Amino acid sequence: MKQCDDFLKALCEKGVKVEELNLESDSIDSYHGREQGIKSTERTIKVTIPFRMKFMNFIMNLIQEQSGDIDYQTEFCLSDPKKIHEELLKEAIQDAKMKADTIAKALGLQVQELKAASPGGYGLKDKFVNYMALSDDIYFFEKEYISDNLRASVTSEHVETIWLIG
Repeated sequence: MKQCDDFLKALCEKGVKVEELNLESDSIDSYHGREQGIKSTERTIKVTIPFRMKFMNFIMNLIQEQSGDIDYQTEFCLSDPKKIHEELLKEAIQDAKMKADTIAKALGLQVQELKAASPGGYGLKDKFVNYMALSDDIYFFEKEYISDNLRASVTSEHVETIWLIG
């Protein structure tokens, strides 16, 4: 419990509100050996926030500074899959139209109309997640890491289109 409280205290000092964290699991197990009983405890805390590599590096640094057996896992999901899906489809159709226009011009013709479009390969997660907001001006720690500038994983849309050229 002390290790967990120390970790939560460090998060609070950086602007994370404990009330917005989720306790995923909490357990104590006893194992009886030859000499004495051994206790094993586990507490899992889930932090759901917008992608911020500096914050992820802060968490890694914090874990390295604490002693004990600590597991850390990151899972990426989209904040608004429906909206992002619509935006990506729109961009994919516009990109396909530009390519069709280029082909038509090379042939001395024009794109007449879109005959068919079939979206596929969404790559979207089914989960909708509410994100807690952290202020952008939080300074996590003094040391700079090259990985602070890494970006979130990429989501894409694929659309097969058929254009009439005439």
